[in-house]
Amino acid sequence: TLLASLGLAQTANAAPVDFESIAVGSYSSFSSGGITFSLSAGDLTVSDDGNGVYVLAAPGTHFLDNRYGGSSFRFDLAATSSYFGLQIGATNDAQTLSAYDSSNVLLGSLAIPDQVDTMGFPHSGFYSLSYTGISSVVLSADNGDWIVVDNVALAPVPEPETYAMMMAGLGLLALATRRRKQSQ
Repeated sequence: TLLASLGLAQTANAAPVDFESIAVGSYSSFSSGGITFSLSAGDLTVSDDGNGVYVLAAPGTHFLDNRYGGSSFRFDLAATSSYFGLQIGATNDAQTLSAYDSSNVLLGSLAIPDQVDTMGFPHSGFYSLSYTGISSVVLSADNGDWIVVDNVALAPVPEPETYAMMMAGLGLLALATRRRKQSQ
């Protein structure tokens, strides 16, 4: 947009969900940062044990996992986004990260490698999807794999002041056009 090209547009830096504000325990689902987290079956776990090293977390730092493996993660977004990213660690099998629109139509997928066999310790990577209209994302847990997740991020959200500034600019353009027509 014109505001962005002039360097006037502002966006809120959507802070990644790092699970620090979520109590350690098992959940059928919970919401944080505009995302509802759940598993395809069973409860997901917010943990703070030593397995956090697989997502570069220090012991005592919270992270999310499918503790007993075999269940796919589901991330339902409160509002559509054009970007979704997360840190994944400790996969022993290849996984798939898939984005869907509000009609549950597949927008695209990303293959996640077997991290334990293809990456050095801590067997972790940050993966992202960029598609217009992402409404939900699924991280498959192929072959019953146990997966650790942290730092889930969405696209930055424009600040309300950005819209106010844009509306004021459009109003000034309309006023200038009207005065130009009246003077002719």
